[in-house]
Amino acid sequence: MYLFLICSQLKLNNYNISMENFFQLNPQEYIEATQKADMSAEYAFFLKHITPPASIVDVGFGSSRDMLYFKKKGFDVFGIDIEQEFVNHALDLGLNAQKVDVMDYCPNELFDAVWACSSLIHCPSEDLQKVFDKILSFLKPNGIAYCSFKYGEYEGYIAEKYYTYLNEEKIKKLNLNIIDIHINKDALNRGNNWISFILKK
Repeated sequence: MYLFLICSQLKLNNYNISMENFFQLNPQEYIEATQKADMSAEYAFFLKHITPPASIVDVGFGSSRDMLYFKKKGFDVFGIDIEQEFVNHALDLGLNAQKVDVMDYCPNELFDAVWACSSLIHCPSEDLQKVFDKILSFLKPNGIAYCSFKYGEYEGYIAEKYYTYLNEEKIKKLNLNIIDIHINKDALNRGNNWISFILKK
């Protein structure tokens, strides 16, 4: 999802931005703005590496758009998010979801895959390794994780929100087992590109 969330509650390196407060004010607007985005290219990229009925945890699911898609495709889907309105929306749709920060989440059973679609873009680059290590801990051996970021080199505040953009060079500096990578246009036609990559545990 295009969810600006995860580092709102991460207190890594004494860093904290109150993105949860942003969503408490705007959850319905966010759902309406993102639920119809054309994610077909991203789904195809991800589904090259996983088939149903594999289990997926959606980290920062927002409008539940992607969870609904994966459920219809026959996957066993679970979602975590820090915004209660998003969790309530998911439950109303008959989805399995929990309100919890990614760094506090400890799954009862490991998953075959993680889907983290634009849900990590507000984490400072110095904290990304810890976050990636955390989401990889949700996986079974040889499990995969999909992650996406805005493409580029920028890091800093835009309209009072902190952003970390990534490119191939910055990704390769992280200690990650990357098995696939691609660059795609913005699904909401906002003019920027995104970089997506698949990590393997």
